[in-house]
Amino acid sequence: MSWARDPLQRFQPARPPGAPLPSGAPDRAAERTAEIEPVLARLAEARAEADQARAEAGREAAAVRARSAERLAGCLERALASTRAALEQPGR
Repeated sequence: MSWARDPLQRFQPARPPGAPLPSGAPDRAAERTAEIEPVLARLAEARAEADQARAEAGREAAAVRARSAERLAGCLERALASTRAALEQPGR
């Protein structure tokens, strides 16, 4: 019957438990906050830089549009003057 005991040796009684652990999962919120705060601070800086760049680009775009509108008005005036001059020429 010794052959039957050997396979059963693996089913030994459990050992007594160790020191009790705190109940529930540990709260690591402070650790996570400390870890992520520098990243979020840099993100806020990057966002402020992006906002500033967007505002500057908007001002530049408005200036380009204003110059383009002035150039277009000048082109239209010259085209109209050229057309009127061509229509007023005799023999045409």
